[in-house]
Amino acid sequence: MTLVRFLLDDVTPCKTQQAVLSVFAGDIEQRALGTVVRASQLMGIHQWADVPAESSRRLGLRLLALQPGLEQLTVFLPAHIVPGSLELVTPWGSALAAGKFSTVADLDMFAVSNTSQEVHRFQETVAANPDYETVSRYAEFTSSPLPDWMVSGGLTSALQLTQRPWYSAFAPTRLQWLRWVVRAMEQGRLDLYMVEEDIRAGLIRPSLLADVKAVLEGTITPLLPDLTLDVLFTPPERRLTDQQYRLLHLAELQMRTFKIAKQRSANKLAKLGLLKYLVYVLRKLPRLAMRVPRLAMRVPRLAMKVARLAKRAPSFALRSAYDIYSMTFRPVVRLIRQQINQRK
Repeated sequence: MTLVRFLLDDVTPCKTQQAVLSVFAGDIEQRALGTVVRASQLMGIHQWADVPAESSRRLGLRLLALQPGLEQLTVFLPAHIVPGSLELVTPWGSALAAGKFSTVADLDMFAVSNTSQEVHRFQETVAANPDYETVSRYAEFTSSPLPDWMVSGGLTSALQLTQRPWYSAFAPTRLQWLRWVVRAMEQGRLDLYMVEEDIRAGLIRPSLLADVKAVLEGTITPLLPDLTLDVLFTPPERRLTDQQYRLLHLAELQMRTFKIAKQRSANKLAKLGLLKYLVYVLRKLPRLAMRVPRLAMRVPRLAMKVARLAKRAPSFALRSAYDIYSMTFRPVVRLIRQQINQRK
């Protein structure tokens, strides 16, 4: 009998999403679809000290999911999923099933056959080269699309922040996720106070409280709440940490930023001056283009004038020489002759 294991990454600071994931895990176990392994209960996950803790944890979970096993299939579910109804797990014909596969570190929601030879080769590579770069950039798996039993019931990976209903009211799975929120409240895993705590901590959008209240009152398809509440909301993944804020206010960084901005401004002004000159030249091009035909019509006349001047050039040269002689040497010669005649 094939053992099916669901590896659920339920480590998230958002209590609302934690409750939703808990209800989803309970639904899988209640329907006996497989064994659920919660990341929050795991100990001894492989870690790398030379990378950030969260990056190390994420890769460690994927490494755990890709371990060899006898008659075992593993379904990896990241923390940002929107739950759906799963069907009975059946093999899919390849070592790996993923929405898009490039490297191990980039794996999102996926299913893997732990009995595959490709999984064994991957573990051999990890044993020979256990460094983070080698493991994370491994790309020698044969991948196929996610099977229907996994996604036909609405299970979705909200990898993009705008696809997460707890961040954006325009997420396409908003109503589906709200139904799981209601189930979490009905089972006592979530209450309005926990939702308000998440809002105060900046982990979910403020307008979500109105959504939850509307669904609890029996509204099947609640209208969009007052989205002006979300104007100042920024998802935690996009916020600067306290350390980053302190770095931004360092005097040395401020001076370097000002210096670079000044250099760029000077370069921009120089480019702008050149740009103005080019615009000036380009604006004159149409006028020049209009003058070309007129200039072309004047060329024959100019050629005829040049030819006439060329014919008159010899006589003009002689006359010019005579004029110069009569104005300079001729008076001198006359004056010398008169003096000679007077002496005689």
